[in-house]
Amino acid sequence: MKLLNAWKNTRFDQPPYVFEAELPVLKSLRRGKDLNIVGETCEEVEAHPDYDPKRSIHFSLLPQPFNGDLLNAEVFVLTLNPGFGCSDYDANYRKPRYRQALLDNIKQDQPNGVSPFFFLDPKFDCHGGYGYWFGKLRKTIAEIAQCGGMTFEEARNLLGSKFAVIELFPYQSATSSGVVDLIDKLPSSQLARKFVKSHVLEKTRRGEALVIVVRQIRRWNKALDDNLREPDGIIRYTQGEVRSASLSPNSRGGKAIIDWFC
Repeated sequence: MKLLNAWKNTRFDQPPYVFEAELPVLKSLRRGKDLNIVGETCEEVEAHPDYDPKRSIHFSLLPQPFNGDLLNAEVFVLTLNPGFGCSDYDANYRKPRYRQALLDNIKQDQPNGVSPFFFLDPKFDCHGGYGYWFGKLRKTIAEIAQCGGMTFEEARNLLGSKFAVIELFPYQSATSSGVVDLIDKLPSSQLARKFVKSHVLEKTRRGEALVIVVRQIRRWNKALDDNLREPDGIIRYTQGEVRSASLSPNSRGGKAIIDWFC
């Protein structure tokens, strides 16, 4: 798989942390100046004269192109890019276990005892990524536990082993401003769509995967079969649904996840 091998072979010795093939591309673009905004704390980064709290991309943080066991996952959420909070600097530079989980995830080699989708793993409940994804999925996990006759913990572990998120843009930013225009220019974004088309879509056609597109539907559609719709395992959120990107039991995505495991 080109996507997995390319990220596995990318080195992260020092910031800026960038997918190797796209460093020259980024340098040629207006947002390339963000490559110079480096630091190990939020205060260092915010003090840089070129820093823009709404538009700057945080290349001092390890990328998050995906999360979960991509080859064995059954539920795939396709979205835009990981968000940002100042706590990410503390997690990346002063929480070695979290940093290692990020690196293991990029290499698709999480050790035993860590959930493949580690943002559902209570070991990382101090990080904003856990708060975001567990907050979205908590009630859905409870429904899976109830219908499957499991404890909540068993249901969370089950979902964590079969759930994956793929980002169109792998770098963290506070907003999508200045990000969307880069998608079609970056090799990592192209590889993400090729992986969805060659692996995820084929699993979906065989009835082995569920796909929920929660953001940037138009760009993800380049990798998806337009003839496949909700009954075929692909849910595309409408403009109204995109705003919250909910995965609760009352959302189309949440209901589909519950049905998948029940």
